[in-house]
Amino acid sequence: MSKEVSEGHLFFKIIAIIGAILIFAGVAWLIAWNWHNIPNFLKVLILVIATFSSFISGVFLRREEHDWTGRALITLGSLLYILSLFLISQIYHLAVSVQSYAWILLLSWTIIFLISYLLSSPESLFISLVAFFIWAFVQYTSSISSFNNISEAGAILGFVVILLCGGLLLYGLGAMHKSIKHKFTKIYLFWTAFYFLSLFYVLSFQSAIPLLGNYDLESGVFNLFLVFFVIFSVVIFIVGTLIATSKDSSSIKETLWAVGIIALLLVLVLSTKMTSGGLGICQAKECYEFTDSNSCNSAKAPLYCEWADNSVHIENGVESRGYCQEVSCYNYQTEEECSSAVSGLGCKWDNSFNNCRGENSQTAYESCNKLNNDKDSCLGEDYCKWRVSYNLGRNQNTPAGIWILWIVINFLFIGFIILMLWYGQAVDSKNIINLGMLFFVLDIISRYIGFWLDFEGYLAFSILAILGGIILIAGSWFIPKWRRSLIKEIK
Repeated sequence: MSKEVSEGHLFFKIIAIIGAILIFAGVAWLIAWNWHNIPNFLKVLILVIATFSSFISGVFLRREEHDWTGRALITLGSLLYILSLFLISQIYHLAVSVQSYAWILLLSWTIIFLISYLLSSPESLFISLVAFFIWAFVQYTSSISSFNNISEAGAILGFVVILLCGGLLLYGLGAMHKSIKHKFTKIYLFWTAFYFLSLFYVLSFQSAIPLLGNYDLESGVFNLFLVFFVIFSVVIFIVGTLIATSKDSSSIKETLWAVGIIALLLVLVLSTKMTSGGLGICQAKECYEFTDSNSCNSAKAPLYCEWADNSVHIENGVESRGYCQEVSCYNYQTEEECSSAVSGLGCKWDNSFNNCRGENSQTAYESCNKLNNDKDSCLGEDYCKWRVSYNLGRNQNTPAGIWILWIVINFLFIGFIILMLWYGQAVDSKNIINLGMLFFVLDIISRYIGFWLDFEGYLAFSILAILGGIILIAGSWFIPKWRRSLIKEIK
């Protein structure tokens, strides 16, 4: 096929896809515009007819050798099916929680997944994998929502595990399809690259290292859903790679590369644990954090608290009497009360203003603040609490180990992007090359914005503005040229 004919076919492919998207947007907008005026049964009927009509007409046109028009209509049917599920759940008020949306997404991606194979539709498979990506995170969010003791670090660890195991799962499926030379192989390889690149991208942020460094395996992080997801992904990965290597011994090298990348990502995630307690702010506890009179009255200096039992407090439907309040010299109304105050407050009666004033300069805040970036010492004081700091650039005492790990991760991220560009050429996938270029641009922009936020002052602003301009001008010339050269080699 000549270059002119190929480009002409590509043009009509794009036109067909745009047409499907416009019809989808128009139907959705039209229904939304008249939504409240349409009876419920008619709403459902319109959605069902529109969805089935798209699938049936798409299949018919493909049989009549109008391939891309038919594929566009099947794609439209897949989108309308997902839209129908969400709208029907809204009509009958079925989506009342995060888990409800997880069920809808599960029903979306599984049915579209089956349709993609029944109708041999790569576009529907792509839509199914998008829905699967969203479903995995929504389902995990729902599964941990009932556990109040899960920390932010624990939740992020769960998301990181989903990205890692999602890449495992899709690589295994891609290996299976590659062994039988199935047309869907490149789609699975594309999504494998997307999951691994996304994980590298998350780890490349300054805030990710201290955040993940504070994870622990507390109850609820590895819940039933995540454990099943991990086991299922590992099994599919093993089965897929075994099938691929048994049919083609040359795929062993690619499998070893995949195992190496997975091991590297796992090591990087685990290495963040070495930074635990190295970056954070030591804050003074507040008296209201003590929920009973014993812990309140026994709070140690320089935190002075007392239990006030003259009020009723209701929390989560449970009624309790009293609360813990901070002791202040201003609480004492007479000279006699002021003189009998605890010595640590340094209270003295001021005759000129006729009130009790404090002269103690050593506060709990100041005592705890001296223990910044020292988690063990901070938590060793009963009146202090620890908060993870996520900003390396503005923290003047950031440990060198955290900086080194962040730099190493970013260099490895760039190296992995280059590897994905090479892999895209090796498997003749322009989409993987485009994906690698996208993450390369995202990495440059993210690091530039990060440095802009970290460094303040006129000089820093000027230097970063100049560097930003140089990067944009150079990137506008170099990146498109680099992309064209990479794609040209696989044509």
